[in-house]
Amino acid sequence: MQKTVSFLLLSGGVGSRSRHFEPKQFYKINGLEMLCYSLMVANAHEGIGEIITNAPSGFDERTRVLCEKFAPTKNTKILTYGETRQESVKILASEAQFNTIILHEAARPMIDLAMIDELLASKELNAGLFSAVPFSMCAVDLDTGMISKDVPRKDVFNIQLPQKFDRKTLLAGHEAAELAEREFTEDAILVKEMTGTDVRAIAGHGKNIKVTTPEDFRLVAKFLKTQENI
Repeated sequence: MQKTVSFLLLSGGVGSRSRHFEPKQFYKINGLEMLCYSLMVANAHEGIGEIITNAPSGFDERTRVLCEKFAPTKNTKILTYGETRQESVKILASEAQFNTIILHEAARPMIDLAMIDELLASKELNAGLFSAVPFSMCAVDLDTGMISKDVPRKDVFNIQLPQKFDRKTLLAGHEAAELAEREFTEDAILVKEMTGTDVRAIAGHGKNIKVTTPEDFRLVAKFLKTQENI
């Protein structure tokens, strides 16, 4: 398979809600830093030609060591992080060599090769993994603390990563958002709202959780013990 994909791995945050003593991507799950699981999958995928990631302040060298050990067959760049997630994505995408981008985050260590293949197999240039929300939801008035209305769960989906983007479209969306002084917490909605480009929703995976709290570390550790991740 020809290497035509840039793998962008967000790893510049500190993950304060995890209450870990250092950035959560360096928390060891079953003996390996969480960051390593994404690196191993990217390293194993034949279509990925480069890995571009970032590192929190003071963790550049540690990130570099892990990249060399767990992604030895890929060209790897370690860049600075932005003040926001949005800025970090733009920094990574600006350095991408290939037109096809797979965007992921180190806080989702349950990524596997099938997820990347599903995105690359989509005819649309821009696509992401989305999973149905399995519980009832409602809107709450933040001023009064009262329930204001029902939110039908059939209309709501959890936005997961990885996502696939056309590099030019992704950068155009970021440039438009910057000019409009709009801030987004993920990129599928950013691309749709700021460029008008359609983004294909592909069925996601229940296991593909984002590690946020201490309980999430334990849950992911159990998942990883019971199956091969790559």
